[in-house]
Amino acid sequence: MKGVVFIDIISLNGLMPERLRLTLCEKKKDSIHILKDVEINRNELSEMDSILKGRKVYLSLPIDILGIRILEFPFSDREKINDALPYELSQTILDDIDKVVWDIVELDSGNGHARAIVVYAKRKDIEEILRGLDHYGSGISVITSLGLLSMRPLVRNLESLTRGISYSDYKDRYSVLVHEEIRKPLFNLGRKDILRAIEYERVSKKLRVTTYLLLILILSVLLNSGVRIFYNLREIEEMEGMISSIYKTQFPMESIKSPVLQLRSHIKELRERESLLTGIPVLDIMKSIKLVDGVSINEIRIEDGMLNLKGEASQLIDIESFRNSLSERFKDVNIVESKQLSGRIRFLITGRFDKGVSVR
Repeated sequence: MKGVVFIDIISLNGLMPERLRLTLCEKKKDSIHILKDVEINRNELSEMDSILKGRKVYLSLPIDILGIRILEFPFSDREKINDALPYELSQTILDDIDKVVWDIVELDSGNGHARAIVVYAKRKDIEEILRGLDHYGSGISVITSLGLLSMRPLVRNLESLTRGISYSDYKDRYSVLVHEEIRKPLFNLGRKDILRAIEYERVSKKLRVTTYLLLILILSVLLNSGVRIFYNLREIEEMEGMISSIYKTQFPMESIKSPVLQLRSHIKELRERESLLTGIPVLDIMKSIKLVDGVSINEIRIEDGMLNLKGEASQLIDIESFRNSLSERFKDVNIVESKQLSGRIRFLITGRFDKGVSVR
C-alpha cells in the first residue's frame, strides 16, 4: 500500500499558489483509490500536515507558466536526441538554456528521423511556486500539469494551445486525469537540484529565525541584568562581539559599525525593492502593438521593462515598417536579428517601456 497526495494549483496570485485542490490516494498494485478530495486555500495547507507527511507528493502546475516546442531531429536514437535537445531548444526560446527546465512529452521516431514535443518552464518560476508551498515544496516528487494532460489529443497542434486552459476546463474530468498522472506522468519538471535548493533555503530560514530568537533572548537577559552591565564592561564587550559575529554570519560582505542600524537599513531596502515590484500593464502593451501587412508574430516576451518580439515576414521592408510602427510607442526599438528560412524572414525586435506606465 502506497500513499500518494496530488496537489493541483487551481489559481496563482503572481507566482504564489492561492487556491489548491488536494487529493489523497491509496495505490494498490494496479488500482488507485481516492480517499480524500478537498479544495483549500494556501493558508489551510498546514492543517493537512498529517496527511502529507511521509507520502509521495505530485504537483500540477497551471498551463500558463509552461512553454511547448516541437523539435525535429535527423536521427532517431534517444541518447543522441537527449544530447542534442538542449541546443535545439535554446534556438527557439529567449531564455538561457540553464535558466529553464524541460522534459519530453511525446517522441515519435521512424525512418531515421524523430519529432519531439517538449514542455519547459523557467527555473525561477518553479522555484518561486515551490517556495509558496512552504516546506511541502521540497517534498514534491513529480511536477506535471493536469491542464496539459487534458489537452493531450490536441498537443500536436501548437495553435490549439494558444487559448488559456484553466481549472474549470478539466474540473469534471479531474479524478480520471489524476489516475492517469499517478500511473504514468505526462512529464516531470521536478529536478532534484531545484528541490534540494528549496530544502536548503527552508533549513537556512529556520537557522536564521533561531539565530534571531537567540539574539532576542540574549538581549532580554542583558536588559534584566542592566545594573550588572554598568559594572562589568568586559561582559558588554563580549556580548557586542557575539552580536557582531551573528550579524557577520548573515551579511559576510559588510563591515560592521552598528548591527542594529544596519539591520534596519536592510529592512528598509527590502521594503523599497518590494514597492518596485509593480504589475506591468501587459494588456495595454499588447493592444498597442499594431501589425503591418506581411508580418506575423510568433512570440511576445514582456519582462523587466523590455519587450521582445519574434516573428516572420516575407520582406525586409515589412519588418522595417513594423519597427517604425513600434517606435511610436516604445523606446530603443531595434531589429537585433533577421534570417532567411524556407522563403520567410524570421526576425527578433527588442524595445523598452517604462514599468508601471501604461502604453497607449
